[in-house]
Amino acid sequence: GITDYSSWAYDFVLTKKPMFLYCPDIKKYNTDRGFYFPLESTPFLIAKNNKQLAAAVSEFDNDIYLKKVDEFLEEKGCYETGNAASLVADKILEVMGISD
Repeated sequence: GITDYSSWAYDFVLTKKPMFLYCPDIKKYNTDRGFYFPLESTPFLIAKNNKQLAAAVSEFDNDIYLKKVDEFLEEKGCYETGNAASLVADKILEVMGISD
């Protein structure tokens, strides 16, 4: 995936597929809007221009990226089991007083 500052990167990270951030205006964006935490603390590769983006893609190391993703997700308390929809449905039924 390639994006700028879109929050979908944080959903996409759960897939553990490569994510690249294209941020030519990172200083201005950080001054004007700010971030929840520094982008440099994410596992995403950050490019400030087209040349850096091309280099990040061509030099991408999946093993290093996956290690950083796992560390990031653990640090943030995130996890994915693949059961979110069924857990939510079960909770809704419980709250409604409906059982199987």
